[in-house]
Amino acid sequence: IRQIPNFHKPKGKRNQRNQRFQKPISNNFKEICEPIATSPIIFGLIFVISLTTNHNKMKTKFLLIIMVLSLAFNLNSQSYNDLWKELNENLDNRLPQSAETVLNKIEEKAINENNQKELLKSYLYRFKIFELSEEEAVEASINFATENITNLQEPERAIFNLAIASLYESYLNNYYHIIKNNIPIYSGQQTTDNGQQTLSMKFWDKATFEQVINKYYENALSDIESLQKNTTESYKDILTIYDKMADVDFNIEPTLYDYVIHKIILSNYDDSNFNI
Repeated sequence: IRQIPNFHKPKGKRNQRNQRFQKPISNNFKEICEPIATSPIIFGLIFVISLTTNHNKMKTKFLLIIMVLSLAFNLNSQSYNDLWKELNENLDNRLPQSAETVLNKIEEKAINENNQKELLKSYLYRFKIFELSEEEAVEASINFATENITNLQEPERAIFNLAIASLYESYLNNYYHIIKNNIPIYSGQQTTDNGQQTLSMKFWDKATFEQVINKYYENALSDIESLQKNTTESYKDILTIYDKMADVDFNIEPTLYDYVIHKIILSNYDDSNFNI
């Protein structure tokens, strides 16, 4: 009987061919794809070429991959300086919604990169947006701050504690003519342990404000070692965001610890000058 030739390829060769396409993705994948995703010219050419293919499923998958890569790399490729410049231009033009859109990008970028300084800066800038978009800007800022402070690490958290204390002081100063006539409330009734308000600040008495303010100042000193290790000069730009009058003398306040201590002393001095 005549043998029928075997036209099938040997399994060994087929496996070798498959293995070529199953190699792990190179570590330089990002370096290769980033220019493609971030360049509008290359992206446009790829898009035009993909339209000419006859395979609809392949075309759809190809476009989806490119679009996802483009969004991811474009977000990371934008520098903080460019984003802050765009945000400040929107604030100067009194466009809080546009500014907030940019601020959300900065916050997301800072969280993804675990950049604590930029995250703190974004939180402090949130107060500026509230000033343009909220009737009760100080209350909105306090609520936002107490909800997000746990996202920060030291020493950024210490600076944010100072900012929260300053917000309460600002509210007390603005509405002191009303607050001084409020009846005392029981200790612990005004807030929960995590800072959430259980009673509107409009009904707080002066002693309650002082208690809450002192709590945040104490929290600012919870990690003295971290404050002593970081120079004030390295945080100067951030300190002036919430404290417009900040004029730090690096010889007198070389570390953040010195800065925090002086802020607490000055706060207690100003509080003693209230006219009742």
